[in-house]
Amino acid sequence: MSLWKDLYSNLCMMYYNLAISIQETKNRAILDVIDSLKTEFNVSGSEIISLLISVDKEMVPLEIFSDRHLSGLQALVKYLKENLGYKNVQIASLLNKDTRSIWSAYDKSKSRVKSKYAINESKKLVPISIFQATDSVLEALVVFLRKEKWSNGSIALVLRRSEGTISNLYKRGVNHNGSN
Repeated sequence: MSLWKDLYSNLCMMYYNLAISIQETKNRAILDVIDSLKTEFNVSGSEIISLLISVDKEMVPLEIFSDRHLSGLQALVKYLKENLGYKNVQIASLLNKDTRSIWSAYDKSKSRVKSKYAINESKKLVPISIFQATDSVLEALVVFLRKEKWSNGSIALVLRRSEGTISNLYKRGVNHNGSN
């Protein structure tokens, strides 16, 4: 029995490493383009990201959702308020939520995580618009990433959740939104 368990464990690790390797190859290509833009136009990475954010409407870094101390909404509100300087009313409008929900999410996030997110250059940005039509931020995020051809394993690694959780979030998100 132990042999099968070890084999299964090794197979899972190989799968995760392959998924990560594929994603890292894509990320490396994008980072190479950013590096060449930095050199050619003598701009910083943060200037490029700022430009991309303004061009692609409102975007947030995927990394903010990997903090297990916060819910998806709490992480999103904390980032928008502390890192981008948005007011509760603006966030409520962006996310199509009640201002009181935004205040509550931010208040809880402050008590759980004291420091502001320190994100220099994000490897993956996601549009805020994906969170407007749903109650669950993580469901919307998982559905979006699956549409971007991410596997459950890759999503689980980035969000620091189990594959089972990711699978459940995807199923609920598809059922709630009626999309696949």
